[in-house]
Amino acid sequence: MEQGRKVTVVGASPNPNKKKQTYVVAGGTLKKNTGETKPVAVCIDDNTTILRRSGQNVSPAVIGELREGAEIVVEGKQSKRGVISARRVIV
Repeated sequence: MEQGRKVTVVGASPNPNKKKQTYVVAGGTLKKNTGETKPVAVCIDDNTTILRRSGQNVSPAVIGELREGAEIVVEGKQSKRGVISARRVIV
């Protein structure tokens, strides 16, 4: 959890252009220097490990149930345009 980015969820949806287990989560994360919110998109696919805070694995269907204001922790590479390809997500 310490290595990931905390993302406040704005919305989550399955990606219609990809397989069933692919989701896109829109949200915001705080900039370290200024403290302002930066918009990000988190791409979650079948290669992403999804965990609860207790450490249990959960199904990707949990991502579709995320509501606005929920906070998730995401580990993965972020592009310069704010797209995070998630390797691990903690719900």
